[in-house]
Amino acid sequence: MRKDDDKLISKLLNETYEVFPAQDVSKSSKDLSEYFAQKSSVSEISSIIKDIEHFSKKSGIIFQEMEYLSSIGCYRIRKDNATVDFPSNWSSFSRLHEFQGLSGLTTCDEKELGTFLLNEAQEPVIYLVNVNKRNMIIVADQKREFESKWISKKCSQLEEIFSMASVHTKAA
Repeated sequence: MRKDDDKLISKLLNETYEVFPAQDVSKSSKDLSEYFAQKSSVSEISSIIKDIEHFSKKSGIIFQEMEYLSSIGCYRIRKDNATVDFPSNWSSFSRLHEFQGLSGLTTCDEKELGTFLLNEAQEPVIYLVNVNKRNMIIVADQKREFESKWISKKCSQLEEIFSMASVHTKAA
């Protein structure tokens, strides 16, 4: 166990000095604390997104990336042979667009969008997520209680991390 601890500490120190070059050693311990807090949150976010991706493959949940087309200011969603572009100033997509370059999550109350993606869904729960310019849409059917509650829990975890990260960013 001691050997593993030493490896971890060594790795953290190496990583720290890669990020903070020798001429910039004057960084305070507060800066290092913020750096490691940020690295930890990035790792947590990545883990949650991977969990959602994996879960969606095994359940009836839709998880897909959306392409943002800056030339026309739209988010592109593909399903089967259909392609739909949603203007970035439209409804929930305008809230998602506010997160560009940051990370954030918003719910979408557009029932038609959920019906388009799930076909048979009568009560879609839709989350729009942006993680470092990676736009994703997650759609679950509330009638499938286990799946919708699981996704809701994971998205709540993401939202909590995002809000903590914005506090760290504002404090810096």
